[in-house]
Amino acid sequence: MQPEDSLIVTELSRLGRSTGEVIILINQLVAYGVTIYIIKQNLRLGEGVQDMTAKVMVMFLALFAKIERDFISLRTIRDKNAYRRGRLAMTDVHSLRPTLTVNRSFIREFITVDPPCFALGMIEERQQQYGLLALRLGQAIPDQVTDRGLNFGHSLLGNDSFEVIHFAFEFYGFQTYNVLVNPNNPLVQSVLAHLIENSNYFFFALDPNDRVTAFRGEISQDILVELQANLSRIQQSTTTHSQYKQALIRFADDPHPEGVLLNWICQDRVDYLNLTQDRMDLTPG
Repeated sequence: MQPEDSLIVTELSRLGRSTGEVIILINQLVAYGVTIYIIKQNLRLGEGVQDMTAKVMVMFLALFAKIERDFISLRTIRDKNAYRRGRLAMTDVHSLRPTLTVNRSFIREFITVDPPCFALGMIEERQQQYGLLALRLGQAIPDQVTDRGLNFGHSLLGNDSFEVIHFAFEFYGFQTYNVLVNPNNPLVQSVLAHLIENSNYFFFALDPNDRVTAFRGEISQDILVELQANLSRIQQSTTTHSQYKQALIRFADDPHPEGVLLNWICQDRVDYLNLTQDRMDLTPG
C-alpha cells in the first residue's frame, strides 16, 4: 500500500490473528499514511483523523492484548503443571477475551481532559461490574517499567472534622502518582463499594503517546482490610469542597510519598457510572 491509500476491512479481527498483531498493524499503517475503515465497528483510523470512538477502541485493544497475554501465560503454566502430574486437562480454562462495556461519555471526557489526571468509573465484564481506576499521564512509561507492574495503595488523610482518600500508584523504579478524592461524594462511595464487594478492579493508564498499561487486578488483602475498616467513616463523611481543596494544597506542599499529583476529573458525574445507557461495548475482534 501507498501513503494516502485507504484500507477497508469488515472488522478489526481481520487485521491480525491476535489483538497484539492488530495493534501493531494499525500503528504501522497509520504511521505510513494509510487510512483504515472498519465496517463492523464503524471506525476510521488514520493520520490526523480525529475519530474519538476509534481512539478509544484502539486504546482498549491494548487492554485486550494484556488480558490475552495473561491468559496465555496462565494457560501455559497450568499446562506445564498438569503435564508434570501426568495429565493434561483443559476443560476448566476459558477464554479471557470478553466484551467490556464502559460509559461512552465517561471515556470521551477522560480522553479529552489535559493530563495528568485521574478518574473513577465503572466497567462491565461478563455482566459483572467492576470499579475502574483510570490515569492519564504526562510522561511516557518505558516498556521495561510497565513489565514490572505497579504497587497500588491507599490511605485516609485528615483530622477529627474531615477526611480525604489518598490513592498512590507506584511504577517501580520510575514514578509514583498520587490522587486525593473527597469521600463525601456519591460517585466515590459507589466505586469503592464495588471495589470492596468484588476485591477486583480494572486499571488503565494512558500516556502521551496513546500507549496503554491495562489490567484487571485483585486488591491485596492488606488494602482490602484497610478499605473495609475505613468504610464506615467514608460513608458518613461530611468533608466539604473547601476542606478537600485545603487538603490538596497541604499535600502538594508536602507529598507523601513523593510523586506526581493527579487532577481528579469527572468527580461530579455520577451518571457516568450508569452502564445501562450510553453504553460503549468494546470487543477484541
